[in-house]
Amino acid sequence: MSRFALPDAGSFDDFCAREREYTSTLTVASPEVRAWIDFAENNNGSLPDFPLPLGNPEESSCSEMASELLMDAETDGALRISLHDGRRTLRRWLVRLPRPGRP
Repeated sequence: MSRFALPDAGSFDDFCAREREYTSTLTVASPEVRAWIDFAENNNGSLPDFPLPLGNPEESSCSEMASELLMDAETDGALRISLHDGRRTLRRWLVRLPRPGRP
């Protein structure tokens, strides 16, 4: 196998069978189940709501979009020139690196 080859994909059916086998051994007294029961009991008998307050879901709302100019044309041009020069410098530096199997 190539060092970059990926392993064969697993079987979802096999995964489900393993999960079914594992969960069939759990009871209300199992620590994993107890932890979820305790979690729900500490949240008034349910799972917690989304942590970010989004307002009343019964009320219609609208969103706003804001935009901010980050660069003017002059700054954009200067950045492009700088990036182009940096690529050229990097290319020259890479050409000078020794190649494997070569002196």
